[in-house]
Amino acid sequence: MCVSICIIANKIDNIEKCLSSLKRFKQEIVLVDTGMGKLEDIANKYSCSYYQFDWCDDFAAARNYAIQKAKYDWIFMIDSDEYVVIGNPMYFFRNNTLTNTIGKIKRVSFTGEKTAIGKSYEVEARLFSRRYFKYTGRVHEQIIPLNSQVTGVSYQDSGLEIEHTGYLDKRVLLTKAQRDEQLLKQDLADKPHDAYLLFQMGKALILQPGNEKKAVLYLENAVTYQQNWQQPYMYDCITTLLIAYERLNEQDLLIETALKYTQYFANSTDYYYLVASLLQLQELYQQAILYYQKGLSISNSKYASKNRTNPETWLKITRCYAKLNDIKNTKKYCEKVFELMTIQQLEQDADQFFFAKEYLIASFFYIEELKRDSSNIRTLQNICRLCQSYIKLGNYAQALDAALIFKDDFSIQSDFLFVLGNVYLANKKLDAAKQAFEATLKYKNSANSGINSWLTQYNLGIIYEYCGDKTQAIKSYLECNDYEPAKKRLTYLENK
Repeated sequence: MCVSICIIANKIDNIEKCLSSLKRFKQEIVLVDTGMGKLEDIANKYSCSYYQFDWCDDFAAARNYAIQKAKYDWIFMIDSDEYVVIGNPMYFFRNNTLTNTIGKIKRVSFTGEKTAIGKSYEVEARLFSRRYFKYTGRVHEQIIPLNSQVTGVSYQDSGLEIEHTGYLDKRVLLTKAQRDEQLLKQDLADKPHDAYLLFQMGKALILQPGNEKKAVLYLENAVTYQQNWQQPYMYDCITTLLIAYERLNEQDLLIETALKYTQYFANSTDYYYLVASLLQLQELYQQAILYYQKGLSISNSKYASKNRTNPETWLKITRCYAKLNDIKNTKKYCEKVFELMTIQQLEQDADQFFFAKEYLIASFFYIEELKRDSSNIRTLQNICRLCQSYIKLGNYAQALDAALIFKDDFSIQSDFLFVLGNVYLANKKLDAAKQAFEATLKYKNSANSGINSWLTQYNLGIIYEYCGDKTQAIKSYLECNDYEPAKKRLTYLENK
């Protein structure tokens, strides 16, 4: 038996990538052109069965037309801006009873502009036998039994994973959402209690900024009227509702709803991860930690970053503990993260935390780097940033201890001497700070011109001023050129 792979398309963009991903299956490809008839050459190139369909604002009608034109009963439906990355449709058809079974695929949609690409994950029904099923619905069409008396439809994982690029352009995504809203209004006029249509309306609205409250009403009604938690869209429905609550800052509803529906997704790492991420955005760190931990205990996500063998989720827990100022657990989870990280990952993340001003985590990362290799070219930078992190945290004694360990190693490095001077200042060791800053100016080998001149001169001016040496303070401030803080101190001293 063979499969007919059906595609509805109205433009050339991305379709060749889709068709290229299907060639390896060596099955019939039915390409239905709902546009201006510009796809025939591409259809011939990939040996597709090509047909044209007069568009009538009804996606189900177009899909059913493709099914009708297919040679074979086994149908796999895919869109022109999607492509298969994992799996083979034959697996589903050969291993399931097709009279009452529909195959699910996992879809990864890429979202955002080129420089800020994100991902969203969905499960959709796409595989079935046309002897028993058809499409219904003008938009976000769904597969239903041909015999309306049939109940107990089963949804099985097909093992297929596809990627989707249709949401990369935010303007296109917004236009689609607005179009879908209008078509869904027509369907809902006939079926006001259809859970699937209510869900899709909620999803279309949440993609339109400012419509979150309206989206919530539709999504809540979808949950009320749904009759089968096996429906693939119910996971998406609940998670979209949770996202809406988070955007509206409805913390109580977010917590209550997440807990209420956990029973249906209790074995899903993806569910726990999403809920935890939303709670973290709401600064509900303790609750977020519990959901992250539960997800890690299951670790069955298809996306490795969410499982226990990847540092990402452990790192999210670490950040939650840091926000709670729980130093003990921050350190504990940092150590778990370090077990899963290469030195290259450590270097990259340490700097990211430092520049994000997450100094507690940054300090643990720099210490770990120094433990692994205190002789590499980053050591000078790491010890400087470690000391700066301690100062920002108010851990002045720790900053001093760390600096003194490396004092002899970097005694002629202006970057280190400048940081050492600041460490001494934080610890109120003014003579030592003065000597460190004078040595900074002596060697002048920093890549930062401020350290070689005005920043260091300004710190010396502060020390002189504090010690009552007005003449030397003015002299140092005058060396700072147009550095605004120094100009203010000069004005103050001259008018004193």
